[in-house]
Amino acid sequence: MNVYCTKCSHVRDPLYVIKIKTQNGCAVLNRTVQPFIFWGFARVPNKRATFQKLLCDITVLNSDKGDETMNRLEGKLALITGASRGIGRSIALRLAQEGAYVAVHYGKRRNEAEAVVHQIRQSGGNACVIGAVLGTPDGIHDLFTALDDVIREQTDGSGFDILVNNAGIGQVITLEETTEESFDEVMKINVKAPLFVTQQALPRLKDGGRIINISSFVTRAASPSVFCYSMSKGAIDTFTQLLAKQLGPRNITVNAIQPGIINTEMNAGTLQDPQGQKYAAGLSAFNRWGEPEDIADIAAFLASRDSRWVTGQLLDASGGSHL
Repeated sequence: MNVYCTKCSHVRDPLYVIKIKTQNGCAVLNRTVQPFIFWGFARVPNKRATFQKLLCDITVLNSDKGDETMNRLEGKLALITGASRGIGRSIALRLAQEGAYVAVHYGKRRNEAEAVVHQIRQSGGNACVIGAVLGTPDGIHDLFTALDDVIREQTDGSGFDILVNNAGIGQVITLEETTEESFDEVMKINVKAPLFVTQQALPRLKDGGRIINISSFVTRAASPSVFCYSMSKGAIDTFTQLLAKQLGPRNITVNAIQPGIINTEMNAGTLQDPQGQKYAAGLSAFNRWGEPEDIADIAAFLASRDSRWVTGQLLDASGGSHL
C-alpha cells in the first residue's frame, strides 16, 4: 500500500492504495505502510511520517472490492445475539473484519459459536463466545454477567459499543393453527428477549453507541402463513422507533434491518425445493434470494460512524421483494 494526496495524481499502486486528504499541499509517502492511521500520522515500519497538516479523510481503494473504509470499528466492542449461525454469524464475521472485538452469543450451539470465533481469530480478528438461553430472566442475567467480564478484560470498563439483537426463531403457522403455546414461544424469543436484553444493555452501552435489530420484510408484505412471526417482527419495528427517540440525547442510533428470504437454516425447507427456489428468487427484483452477507454488510454500515445521521429507520433488505 502507498499513500498519496487526493489533491494530486500520485497513485503508486493501482490495486490497493490508501487515499489521504490533507488540508493543503501534497503529502506522499513512497513506501508500504500499515493499515492504521491515528491523529494525523501514518504509522510505518520503524518510524512515523508526519504530514504538514492533519489528515482529515482516509479511504481505502481496492480495484477488486471497490471503495471501502478501513478499520471503521477498531477499538469497538460488539455483542451479537444468536451469532452461531445464519445472519448472526455473518454479522459477527463482518464486524470483526472491520476491527471490532465481537462477543459471539449462542443459546445451545456452542460448537458452532466456537467455530465462528476460531474463524475470526484465524483472520486476524478478536472474539469470544458467550452462552446463555434468552427468554428468561436467568438467561439474560447470565448473558450480562459474562459480558461484564469481557468489558473488564477488553476495555477500560466503561462499557461496550454495539448491540445486535439478532437471536430469533421462525414459525410457519397460520392464525387458524396458532395455539397459546406457539404464540408464547415466538413472542418469548422474538420480542421478550430483545426487550430485556436491551434493557440490561443500556446502562452498559456507551453514549454514541449502536443498536441494530433484525426484523423482517413480512412487516411490509403481509404473509398470513407466518402470522404470529409477522406480529413479533412488527413489535420489533415499533420497539426500534421508540428506542431511537428515547436514546437520541445519548447519540445512540437504533435501526432495524428487514431481510427478505435469506439462505439460512430457517429457510432451508424452502430453498432446498426447486419450486421453493423459484418462488424465493421470483420475489426479488434481482431474481435471486439473499445471502447472509447481504445483511451483514448493511449491519457493518449501521454499526459504523458512517451511519451517525441515521436512526429510527426500518431498512428493507429484501432485494426489492414485492415491489
